[in-house]
Amino acid sequence: MPWAREGSGFTLLFEAMAMVLMREMPVKAAAGIVSEQDTRLWRVLMHYVEVGREREDLAQVSQVGVDATSHRRGHDYVSVFVDLERAKVIFASPTREKKVVGEFKIDLEAHGGRAEAISNFSADHWRPYRDGIKENFLNAHFTIDRYHVLQMLNRGVDEVRRREQRTQPGLKKTPYVWLKRPGNLTARQKEDLGYLRRRHRRTARAYELKLEFEDLWQLTEDAAPGYLMIGVIGSSAPASTRSKTSSTPWTLTGMTSFAGFRPGSPTAS
Repeated sequence: MPWAREGSGFTLLFEAMAMVLMREMPVKAAAGIVSEQDTRLWRVLMHYVEVGREREDLAQVSQVGVDATSHRRGHDYVSVFVDLERAKVIFASPTREKKVVGEFKIDLEAHGGRAEAISNFSADHWRPYRDGIKENFLNAHFTIDRYHVLQMLNRGVDEVRRREQRTQPGLKKTPYVWLKRPGNLTARQKEDLGYLRRRHRRTARAYELKLEFEDLWQLTEDAAPGYLMIGVIGSSAPASTRSKTSSTPWTLTGMTSFAGFRPGSPTAS
């Protein structure tokens, strides 16, 4: 029958409507709207996912991002791989072990892509991802994604705050004021933050360095390295930690210490 897929039990028009609903909401909710069992809709969904995967062309993929997301309560993770240029999911697997990167490589090449064509790989600082990328994508530069860099910076600011509050009780119960973006603060919170910055210099300095680091993403690719090393990291290191022949600090305190990584380390490349 031209209006139905063989073995489906639904018309093509119904399947199209169901697919639109399932794109916007959980399958069970879509099943309630069309008064159908969710298991039947799952079969429709999986059919078209398989059809789409068979037609997938990954020949042009050169920049990939990977991150893990929890798909149920507890610690059951799914690794999701994304084509960063198209902002499109191209592979997923229910594990975040090192082997998942090798599985992605196999799938990439099965759909016309080439491992040697991947020039950039973005992820968090989860070591199995880093090790898998290094082993399977020899031409790829590894970059910690922006979200996780900011996460490390916020963690560092809060660590400095916790240390300073041992002698400065006024810092207790203030973490969210330091961690929220300035543009998201209420008028009262901005007033409180200004007071805290004047009173607690160590935490204030960590906060200022975080803001300076965030400016990095507004710069051009050529200007960013110099700004990072001289404008941010360099300004946070005492003179005793600098090389005698270079302005670049070798053993850094301040910015790199509380951010959780060092220039030149695998997580900073």
